[in-house]
Amino acid sequence: TDNNRNVVALRTGQNWPDNTEMIIEVGSSGKIFGAGGRGGHGSNGSGEGGDAENGNSALGIDITTNSGGKSCNIIVRNGGYIQCGFEGGGGGGGFYDDPNKSSQDPVISGGGGGGGAGRPIGVGGNAGTGSQHGPNGDAGTNATNTVRGLGGSGKNGSQGSSRSGDGGNGAQSGADSENGDNATQGSSDNPKTFSAGGDKGLRGAAIRKRDASCGYTLSIDSGGQVIGDGNPANSAPAGVN
Repeated sequence: TDNNRNVVALRTGQNWPDNTEMIIEVGSSGKIFGAGGRGGHGSNGSGEGGDAENGNSALGIDITTNSGGKSCNIIVRNGGYIQCGFEGGGGGGGFYDDPNKSSQDPVISGGGGGGGAGRPIGVGGNAGTGSQHGPNGDAGTNATNTVRGLGGSGKNGSQGSSRSGDGGNGAQSGADSENGDNATQGSSDNPKTFSAGGDKGLRGAAIRKRDASCGYTLSIDSGGQVIGDGNPANSAPAGVN
């Protein structure tokens, strides 16, 4: 796992002789995943929620195909699978409330963000810390290879009606990630702090290419799947680490 979206699980390498005809075949039981991004941590007390981490990418095309008669063809067979690493959700923001000038004024932390789907999985963000006169926010949950983790709940304090922010859900195929929620203010008007949730991450790609010189063709049999940027080939982002 790495917060850099250019990091890939499998790469072709660059130094291939002229007239190389490269075929990358993902068979019926083959799977290539980018790593999922970690969820943002819940706030420390009344502070802001933590930012989530980005997902990584699955397949990186390094071979230069615009010279020397070289080519690269990716074939995904029935049951074959390539998936980007999805991003985590942001951590929830915390609050300090002063509803009645009491010695029991609450300081409540936010919930952790959910992890993003991928392999390795995106881990849920930690529960918030540093609450006083009330509970800490809950931790976010871990993702699986294909299913996102969910954000942990924010909490109310012992007094007033304010609430810390929930952590944002991570991402999976067909479901975007979420920023962490801001803490919400109750009915009191005394001085207090209500902090913002953390930012969601950004997802990796199914297929990346080092630069514009690294072209490829993509063939997907019925029952094969390529989920993320790089399908179609003209959507592949540049940059491979």
